[in-house]
Amino acid sequence: MEVTIECFPNFRRLADEHRVVLGHVGAMQRRCSELVASQAAEVESLEGEVMRLRAQLMKAVLCVGREQSGASFARRRGG
Repeated sequence: MEVTIECFPNFRRLADEHRVVLGHVGAMQRRCSELVASQAAEVESLEGEVMRLRAQLMKAVLCVGREQSGASFARRRGG
């Protein structure tokens, strides 16, 4: 017995539905990929900002340390 499309009367309708569903799946995958790429770019930007803020903090701490060290030195010298 030969199997043909005629053996499956709903084949064309199911194939059309399947094609539509796969189109939606593809659109969802593209959207998810766009979101992941967008979030990765945002994370990279935020990591850069964290690094800049840490550098600013270290600079401020060093400045305060120098001022305190200078004041301590001046007190010891009697000035």
